[in-house]
Amino acid sequence: MSVYDSSEKVAAITGGSSGIGLAVAKELRSQGFRLVLTARREERLSQVCPGFVENGCQIP
Repeated sequence: MSVYDSSEKVAAITGGSSGIGLAVAKELRSQGFRLVLTARREERLSQVCPGFVENGCQIP
């Protein structure tokens, strides 16, 4: 159970393709947050994104 009401919340995460950024993204997504992920390496981020799409995220 989350302490925060995450409905309609958006989190912007830098470094979202690996490490702490990816871990935070996964946790926030599991709590219902919408995510905006950025990373230095586009190819790493594009490898991560399909996992989020399978869980209801959209890629513009």
